Amino acid sequence: MCMKKILIIRNDHIGDLVLSTAVFREIKKFIPDSKVTLIINKTNRSIVDKNPYIDEIIELNMANYSLKSIRQYLKIAMRLKGKFDVGVDLRGGIMNSLFLLWLTGIEKRISRIDHHPIIKYLLTNPIKINKKTHATEDNLKIINNGLGINSSDKTLEIVVDKEDEKYVNKFIKENKLKNYVCICPITGLIEKQWPLKNWMEIIKNFDKKYKLILLGTKGEENILEELCKLNKNCKYFINFDVRKLLLLFKNSKLVLTQDGGPMHIAWASEAKLIELHNLFLYGMNKVTPLNNSKIIYTKCIDMNSISVEEVEKEVKKALK
Repeated sequence: MCMKKILIIRNDHIGDLVLSTAVFREIKKFIPDSKVTLIINKTNRSIVDKNPYIDEIIELNMANYSLKSIRQYLKIAMRLKGKFDVGVDLRGGIMNSLFLLWLTGIEKRISRIDHHPIIKYLLTNPIKINKKTHATEDNLKIINNGLGINSSDKTLEIVVDKEDEKYVNKFIKENKLKNYVCICPITGLIEKQWPLKNWMEIIKNFDKKYKLILLGTKGEENILEELCKLNKNCKYFINFDVRKLLLLFKNSKLVLTQDGGPMHIAWASEAKLIELHNLFLYGMNKVTPLNNSKIIYTKCIDMNSISVEEVEKEVKKALK
């Protein structure tokens, strides 16, 4: 079967897209004459904007099962109808499989089937995933089994350009960031949030020879500003572009964060990383740390079961 026109769907969270970045490179490596089209969430576009292994990007936010969302999916489905030889949904979502793979008439339809029991009836190539394997391995398994290739390189790759490098180098110079540590103290899910009182202790007592860069998103300015008041070597910045954030992490002495997008970006940057992780959210399955990372797990469902002393100890060890 001809597999020149390949549709990849990864229109969910930032971390999920980051953990899928090896897929685009490996498809082009094994099927060099293919044309790869990627469907992503609009807010994640900067992750793949410079990626040379992707020929076309289509924006479609993850389905929320509203009438508006269904209309958007239907509109994209009509646009894609009859244009692809193969479709791969890395997410394993029912709306993706129904509208973007089956309704578009794609002959070969590939996806994981562990998220929804009905999905397998919409696919030609349903892929079973072991829940204990790492997401990077899952993504390779989907394309290996579905496309009949044999890739083993799961290296994450967020492609940056000269402009990104120029911007970050200027930022580091202007803010005199010779020795700096990046901290992402706020997460969107309360189950993943280490108490702010603990972050306050970490920031207040941090070794004064390091500058602290607190990073967050719009709406978090007030919290970040209050945290910065605890340490004169501390500054905060919001809404850093993902590619530039990758370079900022790469040049740092350490990244300190909770489970989420910044953690995955730090993995891709190969920066030193300490991540605070609620083990009890994922069926007690420990996450395999990538590259230069250390994961500190909770002892129970409460994030407060990770002590300040425990984190300070790992920070000192990492900064040696």
